[in-house]
Amino acid sequence: TIMSDIKLEQFNKKNIWGALTAYNWLVNEFLPQVSKFYNIKDIHNFIEDYSIKEKLNKSKRSIISELQMFYMSNNIVISKQEIESLKEALTYCLTKKELSINEYEYILKKLGVRHFLQHDISQITTQTIAYLKENPFKISSSIVDDLLRCMLPFVDNDKSSILKDELEILITKLNPLIEKMQQIEFLRKNRILKNIN
Repeated sequence: TIMSDIKLEQFNKKNIWGALTAYNWLVNEFLPQVSKFYNIKDIHNFIEDYSIKEKLNKSKRSIISELQMFYMSNNIVISKQEIESLKEALTYCLTKKELSINEYEYILKKLGVRHFLQHDISQITTQTIAYLKENPFKISSSIVDDLLRCMLPFVDNDKSSILKDELEILITKLNPLIEKMQQIEFLRKNRILKNIN
């Protein structure tokens, strides 16, 4: 729902319908009501029979790309806590999936630690995780862009993609950035509607 007369203090999650809010509503509210209405006993089979989860997971994978595009093209004020969330999310990805040397090379270039490439893949992973945990990062939207780009190989590539359950955890870790993006986009749409009226 986008209303041109909504005030800033009236914002809440129900006003902002990004992909994540829509997904949660569909799975947790809408589909259970449909199954109840049609007397469907096993909601999980119902969801699987219509490939709903699979289709929704494809759109969830695109959330990282959407975030990266948003923070790359907008100069957004970033908090230290959001940078820490991103570092934690990338660390999580690194613990879940081993990448090819080319993908590691891309990530290490973005992080500015290409000298880690002199080691084998398990050492590269260990050193990169240690680097993320120990080093403070400059607080800027360009760092957000770089860290999100480092996560793309874990969600965009069929061979190195993390599993569905892991994707859920990753999105949870990125939730503050997702909500900020959705709120800013909502505000912009609302401002445009006000200008039209």
